[in-house]
Amino acid sequence: MVYVIVLNYNNADDTIQCILSIRTINNLPYRLVIVDNNSDCKCVEKIKKSLKQGEILIENNKNSGYAYGNNIGIKYAKNAGADYIIVLNNDVIVNELSFKQSIELLKMNKEIICCSPVVLNFDNKMVQTAGNRIDTYRLVGKSLYYDLPFDFSSDFFCTESISGSCMVFRSSAFDIIGYFPEEYVMMWEETEWCLRAIKMGYKLYYCLKSYVEHKGSATINKRAGMMRYYYERNRVLFLMRNFKSVFHRCISLAYITLSCLIKSLFINKEFIKYLKYYNDGLNNKICSIYKLS
Repeated sequence: MVYVIVLNYNNADDTIQCILSIRTINNLPYRLVIVDNNSDCKCVEKIKKSLKQGEILIENNKNSGYAYGNNIGIKYAKNAGADYIIVLNNDVIVNELSFKQSIELLKMNKEIICCSPVVLNFDNKMVQTAGNRIDTYRLVGKSLYYDLPFDFSSDFFCTESISGSCMVFRSSAFDIIGYFPEEYVMMWEETEWCLRAIKMGYKLYYCLKSYVEHKGSATINKRAGMMRYYYERNRVLFLMRNFKSVFHRCISLAYITLSCLIKSLFINKEFIKYLKYYNDGLNNKICSIYKLS
């Protein structure tokens, strides 16, 4: 059985559109689990009314971010006997063939622990990502094939990291690698999970003959500055959690500080603000104005 986990926070319209698209899947036995991260009552009631029999809604009593909410859903799926688990952003639209290739790949090769269909931009149907490279010194991720047409000659692509907007797992993956690290709250947690998997000898793949469409950070963009804060804070947190070499840490911190200084001088003049973001990453703390409800 495949369990599809969709996380919601005060974004009922996108979540319902996502649910409607999931219902087009008729070639896989699946169960749908919506995890709500303490949304307001109107949002929750709207989602409840949209659900059909057998579709599950888990209501969290707090919002502690992407990793926390998805971990709740993943644990529910595992306890219910899931063979495969799909973690899906609520602003993603799927089609009936989105996951068939991914599930077949996981069945064929036990070394592959996580995979994903190609992620297209919802607006223009161009590739958002079909693979990710992680520069562990500059602490940036690069989406491969970005803004190219969905037209691949090969079936699969081995990658270093998979976008958290759509991830397909063998259920046992979480017993082996662990759950998403909740210290990140949002952004970079899936990157650490993927890095852990690779260090343990497992492989990650994109399935190039299937796709989903992603609207792109619809929930996080509702709060000004939040995406930038967590991206910058968490790239430093990622460095400190995953690389013990003093040389590696010093080179990375010097690079991002210098690049931030140059950017501040010529573009946004926010050097001090960014230094505070990096300090929060170094000390694994969260600025009060960016804490979730």
